[in-house]
Amino acid sequence: DLIAIPSHWLWRDGPVDSGPAVIFDMDGVLSDASQRQHFLDGPLQYWEKFFAACGEDAPIVEALEMARRLEPTVKVILPTARPNSTGL
Repeated sequence: DLIAIPSHWLWRDGPVDSGPAVIFDMDGVLSDASQRQHFLDGPLQYWEKFFAACGEDAPIVEALEMARRLEPTVKVILPTARPNSTGL
């Protein structure tokens, strides 16, 4: 049985076909979000500023290398909480 996909979920390249896949999160897995974490620390959280700064993140080289070594037939799925305005 298929699970109904919520209307606020977006698929950039259409539905994902079944088959081998690996899921990588963006923030803290593929990109180092530590330089912008201060926007979320403390009693007030500045999510707009946190996401606006995501283009400044350095890549996490080990995770990118692991993704690069995958067989070409393995799909890479990138779920993220980043808003569409980030372009990622």
